[in-house]
Amino acid sequence: MHIVLTTIQPPTRATHQLADRLRDKDTLWVIGDKKGPASYKLPHTRFYPLAAQQKLPFDLARILPENSYARKNLGYLLAVRNGADCIVETDDDNLTYSSFFEAR
Repeated sequence: MHIVLTTIQPPTRATHQLADRLRDKDTLWVIGDKKGPASYKLPHTRFYPLAAQQKLPFDLARILPENSYARKNLGYLLAVRNGADCIVETDDDNLTYSSFFEAR
C-alpha cells in the first residue's frame, strides 16, 4: 500500500497512526508545502519538502501552485514511479478506521 498526503505540519497523531500500521513494502508519501516542516521522521515515510519537489523529474513539480492541495499529485507520481499497485490518499489530520488498511 502506498499512502499519499500533503502537509504543512510536523508529524501528527494521524500520521503516526498510519506509519505505525505500515509494513516493509508500504510507503507513506508526505508532500510538504511552503509552510511545511523541514523534516518528517516516521517509519516507512518518504518526505518531500518544497525544495526537494522542485528537483523531481516531473515538469508538474515546477508548475503546481504553492500552498495547494494539488501538490498531492506529486505523491501519486512518486508512488507510481516506485511500483505502487494501490495508492490511497488521506489527510494528516484524519484518524483512520481499521478498514483503511484492508486489501483493496
